[in-house]
Amino acid sequence: MLHEQCISSAGAALRKAPGDATPETVLVEPAMQHRNPTYKKDRDSHRAPTDVDLDELPVQEISDRMYRLAELIAQARKLTYEPIEGGRVYGNQGSIDANLTGVIGEIAVQEATGSIEQPIFLRGDRGYDVVNNGTTIDVKATSTHMELPDLLIPHDQELGADVYLLVHRFEPRKVRLVGWAPRHVVENRDPERYPGKSLNYVVRPDELNLL
Repeated sequence: MLHEQCISSAGAALRKAPGDATPETVLVEPAMQHRNPTYKKDRDSHRAPTDVDLDELPVQEISDRMYRLAELIAQARKLTYEPIEGGRVYGNQGSIDANLTGVIGEIAVQEATGSIEQPIFLRGDRGYDVVNNGTTIDVKATSTHMELPDLLIPHDQELGADVYLLVHRFEPRKVRLVGWAPRHVVENRDPERYPGKSLNYVVRPDELNLL
């Protein structure tokens, strides 16, 4: 189980996000097509997940009971997304697996931030998944083999959340809270054809804010 220190540190980081001064980020790859050429990351005040060892990132494990609940929700989402082939899926995973990862991510973030008893929608949502102390959080979950994955936001998604939080499901019931980006970081870039031909806003791990 996640230590209390990890839970509180993750929650504190997300709670203070909206009140912080607008963070800056660094342009580290030509493929990142920032609309603002002066956009750079302030390494002194905003550390990235790449600045620490992997085992220092917060981990949240959900219970067997919550995992079974997540399976039921994922099955229901598969049915509600049937007209569009089970929702948006990357890689070789099936739509049920992709939905399961998403639901587990949402539950894990709710538990980690103490923002429990919030609705998990079967089809679509309000543009965010969790509200924590007035901050709206859109949880982006992945089960990729990469240790530090990229934060991917579909180019056609309305950017309505205050914070975009990347979680990595690396075991059936465990997710790693990788890092987060405020909305303006996502907005101030052009979409990329990545992964494959999918058009997404892509935020690399060294651009994310450490929890």
